[in-house]
Order: sequence, then structure tokens, then C-alpha cells
Amino acid sequence: TSSEDVIGGLTFRREFLRECGIYTPHECVIVNVRGESMGDTVADGAVILINKKMRSPEQRKIYVFVKDDGPLVKRVVHEGDRWIARSDSDNKRKYPDFPFEAGQTLIGRAVWMGTKL
Repeated sequence: TSSEDVIGGLTFRREFLRECGIYTPHECVIVNVRGESMGDTVADGAVILINKKMRSPEQRKIYVFVKDDGPLVKRVVHEGDRWIARSDSDNKRKYPDFPFEAGQTLIGRAVWMGTKL
């Protein structure tokens, strides 16, 4: 038997996927990142692996969710009594924080990133 799974054209060791909480290819998705809102943390052109089972926000973790203008990659932070979606970019004028609201569809939490060096 093979010890690898192919997901979105990428191959991952099954052991690695299990460490990420992923047991079947249907539990994850690959996302190609476009834009600079996550600064150096998740660079434009990076590829991230999303665990679709991880849908409960955790402090300072990175998630992908869908807002009116499409999928977004943001860090979520709990402030006061609400969750905030935050870009890691220093340009807060271009990439302002906004409330992470229940009406937004959470795809899952980022668990791996690959990027061009």
C-alpha cells in the first residue's frame, strides 16, 4: 500500500496528514493564495493546506472563509466579546480588521503552507 495521499495535485505523506488531523482527502482542500493581505506570513502565490474539519475559531490561528467578495485568508483573534478577522500586513488602511461574523462560511484552518523561495 502507498503511504502517500494526493490532494489537489500535491502529494503528502499519510503520517503528516494524520498529524494535521486529516484522515481522508475529503477532509481538506488546497488553496492558492493571491494578494498581500497576510504580509510575510502567507505570501502572495503560496499554497496552503486547509483542514476542513477545523471550523471552530482558535486564537491567532489562520483560517480560510468566504465573504461577499470570495475566499479570504485571515488570522482570527478574540477581542472583547467577538472574533476579529485580521490581516498580518502592516497596511491596515488597505487591509483593515473586520468582525468575523457567523454569516460567513468558514472553510477551515490552515495547517501547512508551501511557497516559492
